[in-house]
Amino acid sequence: MKKFRRVALLALAIASLLCVGCKSTKVEDKPGQGTESTTDGSGRNGSGTDKNSGTDGNGKNLSGSSTGKDGKNGGNGSGKDGSGAEDIGSLLSKVKNSRQNAIDAGADDALSKAFKAAEAEYERLRKLAEQGDDSAALAERLKNLNDFYEGLSAFADAKKKKERIDQNGYAGHSRKAYDHGSSLLDELSDIDDFAARLEADAAAFEAGGKAATSGSGTEFLKKARQADQDFAAVFKAAANNERSEALKAKKQADGVKASVSRKSDYDNGVNTFRTGDNNYVTGSIEDSILNYIDAKEMFAKLYSEISKLRAAAEKHIEAAKKRVSRSDANAGEADRTDPLTEKIVGIEDPDAKLLEDDDFSEAENSFVELDEELSVGGN
Repeated sequence: MKKFRRVALLALAIASLLCVGCKSTKVEDKPGQGTESTTDGSGRNGSGTDKNSGTDGNGKNLSGSSTGKDGKNGGNGSGKDGSGAEDIGSLLSKVKNSRQNAIDAGADDALSKAFKAAEAEYERLRKLAEQGDDSAALAERLKNLNDFYEGLSAFADAKKKKERIDQNGYAGHSRKAYDHGSSLLDELSDIDDFAARLEADAAAFEAGGKAATSGSGTEFLKKARQADQDFAAVFKAAANNERSEALKAKKQADGVKASVSRKSDYDNGVNTFRTGDNNYVTGSIEDSILNYIDAKEMFAKLYSEISKLRAAAEKHIEAAKKRVSRSDANAGEADRTDPLTEKIVGIEDPDAKLLEDDDFSEAENSFVELDEELSVGGN
């Protein structure tokens, strides 16, 4: 009987321990987690923050990164939405900047018909964007319009360059580039109906295609930039040619020792030439042309004036030589007919040294060497 009672008490104690062990226990926080893990009715593991990740009932990993209502990723600062399309707001802002640049460049005067067509398209697209249109077609139309505005700026700049080239007579320095740029300006100016072409481009975009007309913004930009580059090449050619001419004029001035007889004027020419080099390599091509022309004229003037003085001096020297020759002849005749028998004060011996030797070091040290070739950095 006592043995049975001890067995019963032991069984009761074991049962009590089992009941205590059946109670729910607190889940320990894992290192690095900020909240406790919970489960929903489906057994999926959720997370209290968007940094933690858990697993669903099938063992799949669930990321805590934030998403939009439609499951697309939120903004990432790259200017694109979750679908990969470029953000309409960013594109519209870009168009506004390009539009203002075109106005500042004088595009409304340089090509008024095209500018008005661009303005009409701008108003259409701006209203669509304000209404919430975020389609890929609108994005493409905005890109096309942005290129068009940039092209109008390039056209206005190219037209101004051509006018300055014509005014200064620089076209001959690079006739090929000048003619090509001029033909592009004529082509872009002769596009009659910019509005119709932009409408055609818009229809192509809406249909999911790409604009392909010669009046499209991208094509217009390409040709306008090429024209601008052609006229820039004319200015560069003019600068290089005028620099070469200035160097030739300097060599002539060096030949008549201008650095000695007219040092101040010579140094002015050298400094003007170097200013031209500095303007060229820093991109001020048109200013460099004027500097080289000025330097060329300075050196040419020195050469001309010094040469004239030298010619006049040589003429006098020749006349003096003739007089000396006649005097020598007369003296020789006098020596034969009435020779001197004693030394006379004021008449030197034939081998007497009257002047000190000149090493001409001053002339050599005054010469300035200029680079024949110029390292080009300007546009």
